[in-house]
Amino acid sequence: MEALLQFLFTPLLSQPEQLVIKSSTYNIAVSVAPEDMGRVIGKGGTVISAIRNLVRTYCISHQIPFTTITIVEPQ
Repeated sequence: MEALLQFLFTPLLSQPEQLVIKSSTYNIAVSVAPEDMGRVIGKGGTVISAIRNLVRTYCISHQIPFTTITIVEPQ
């Protein structure tokens, strides 16, 4: 799952080295650089919505419990 998220998020970022993905059972927290936050969310949330749909489809096709993706502030 983390490889898929890495593949989806990296082309959107101007600083891909600051991408941090933390996963638990039903939640995935993604942290990016503050200047990349707008690119990841997209206008009206369209980009993150599309990524969530792709992850939902991946989970269904691989019979993995669906996980939610949240964008968190960098620490």
